[in-house]
Parts: sequence; C-alpha cells; structure tokens
Amino acid sequence: MADWSVAIPDAPFDWEMIPLDGKKRPIDPETGDLMKQWQQKPGYDIESISRLNGLVKAVGLKLGPPSGGVLAVDFDGPAAPGKFEEVFNRHPRELDKTVGVTSGKHKRGQLLFQVDQDWWAHLKGRRAWTDEEGETCLELRWVGHQSVIAGAHPETDGYRWLSSPSDREVAPAPDWLLEPLLQTEEELIPFEPTSADADRAVEMLKFIDPNDNTDYFRWLKVGIALQHTDAGLLSAWVEWSKQMPNFNEAECLRKWAGFSTKSVSKLTIRSLHHWAKPAGYKQPKAKPQGGAEGDEEITSAGEFLDISERLAEGRKLFSIHGLLPQDLADAVELLQRPLPTDDLSAVMAVITGYSGLMKLGTRVASSINFSVPANLFAAMDALRWCKDQHQKNVG
Repeated sequence: MADWSVAIPDAPFDWEMIPLDGKKRPIDPETGDLMKQWQQKPGYDIESISRLNGLVKAVGLKLGPPSGGVLAVDFDGPAAPGKFEEVFNRHPRELDKTVGVTSGKHKRGQLLFQVDQDWWAHLKGRRAWTDEEGETCLELRWVGHQSVIAGAHPETDGYRWLSSPSDREVAPAPDWLLEPLLQTEEELIPFEPTSADADRAVEMLKFIDPNDNTDYFRWLKVGIALQHTDAGLLSAWVEWSKQMPNFNEAECLRKWAGFSTKSVSKLTIRSLHHWAKPAGYKQPKAKPQGGAEGDEEITSAGEFLDISERLAEGRKLFSIHGLLPQDLADAVELLQRPLPTDDLSAVMAVITGYSGLMKLGTRVASSINFSVPANLFAAMDALRWCKDQHQKNVG
C-alpha cells in the first residue's frame, strides 16, 4: 500500500480519484484487471485510495463534476504553446497560476482549472488539436476523462507537481478557455428558417431577460440562435445585449462574424422559443387548413394539465436535468420542447416507459406510507385528467 496523501499533498476534499496501473489505465484494485466503464463507478478520496493494495501504481483524477468541476489543459510537446495561441489568440502565460503536474517529459504538462457550475451541463467531454505531423499537442479534458496526477509513468521516473494543491488553489477557468468545449444544440430535424421567423425571433427576445444571461456562454447561445434564424438580426442582438452591465459592442460584432451558418446541428429559433416560454411567451397556433381564423394561443402547461396555478408553480421546482442523467435529459428536453407539457410530465413518461420495459419496479410515493408502480401512477393521473375534462365539458 502507498500513502498517496504524501504524493498528493492537501488534496481537495471533493477530488474523486481512480486507481491506475503503470500505463495510465484505470484498474480494478483487487485484481489488477483493466476497469471497464470506470466513468460510471464511484471514485476514492485520498484516504481510501491510500488503503488499496500494491497493484495501484498511479492515481488519476476524475475530471468534471465528480471532482467538483476540474478541467485539465494538457500541453503535449513543443508545438503546444503555438497551437494554444492559434486556438485562443492568447499566450499560455495569460492563464492564471494554478495547480499543475508533469510526467517529466520535455515540454509536457497539464494545468488544472476550476469550472463554474453554470458551465457544467453545457460542455463537451474533450477537445484536442494536433500538430503538423498529426500528433495531439493540445487537449482540453472534462467529464468522462481522467488525468494522472501522481505515481508511475511508462516512460519516465514518474509524475511530479509543477504546483501542488499545497502550493496554491486550483484557479478559476476563464470563459474564453471553455468556449471550444461549448456544446451546440443537436436538432433531430434540420431547421430551415422562413421569412417570418425573424419577426418571431425578435418577439421572443423580449421575453429573454438579458440580466439573466450575462454569463458568457448564455449570451453566446442567444447570439448563435438569432444568427442562424436570420443573418440580419445582428442589430437585435446588439440592442438586447446593451442592457447588460458587461456589454461590449466590439465583442458582439466579432462573435457574430464568426458564427457558422453551414451546420444543421446548432441552436435555432426553437432554442429562443424554449428560453422565452418560461417568461410568458406563447406561440400563436397555426391557422387550420381551409383558411378559418384560429389565432388562439397554446395553453400553458398548467392550463393544459388542468391543474391549479399553485400546483403548476410547484411542478416548476422539478427539472429534466435535475431528474435524469445528462445524455438522457438532453434527449428528453429536445423531444419535449414543442409540446405544451412541463418537465415533470416529460420525465414521468420516460420513467414509466423504462420501468415497464426493463422491469425496474419503479414506484411513485405521494407520502411516506403510500406508493404505487410508476405506470399505474401515470395511468391514474391520465384517468383523473380525462374525468375532469369530461365533467368540465358536461358542466
């Protein structure tokens, strides 16, 4: 057994670590076999990993939310600084001093940064860039990945700290460093904007509070959605952004010019609708075929479900991402977006389906002493709604 607390001095309490062999690979500490699907398995704190047997040759840090939001920036060779400047238009020296580790190989090392929680759900797991010979020279690693921070290396005497957790705290990640990891919104059906969409987008923008979107990535997403809807909406984005305390017109113009309009997998007017809906925006109903007038608006989730406003407010406390794993939550959110249902209803439908298909036996409890299977709960809720609608129509 090794006392990894010596090799990793003052390890932060929220770091989640994983046992490795001498080749940077996660292993089962009991057998030494390679660990499959280690990303889904719980890690170790510094004390528990130090109690493991001698098969553990190195320690990796699980990146992303499991360790409180740690991002690794890996500089891998002489071409890395130049590639960093090419990607970010900044020198690596502009990064704040932070915790870092190296394998001892020439011009190789990684720096660790703390990512604000508001970014977590919006970042891809990894982004890498290659040098002229096609070899990876710069890499951003996030959730689903690990970085070796102590122990053996297959080609050197082992890892050592550039600056350890006992020397300084992990520095906050600047917004510009995270931008390459920002996810674009995947649309199942390619979006083809129409001439009427520009006016609709401007109307939706009135319901999106700029002061709730001052974070860099939120502000950027609104711009991308507007630009993909209509390239002539730059002035609308600028006017909306002017209400922010950190408004920078030059940055607006620079970013707008760089937004791509070629990919179908991006933010669109559908995204604007999704953001505007909670603030009261209602999409006008399409007129029925035959030219009959029908400009009534889609009802709110509370009206659609025929529940009281007070109960509807309570249901807003539940969110898709708060109830489901990230990948599944992203898919459910995308499918639910055009529907007049709330997040809880969408999640209940998914849980009911999974519970029935996989025989999970999931139950829904309305109190400590009473619970029913998820599919029975959904059926009872549907019957209640149908009964209420019938009585309403008869009355």
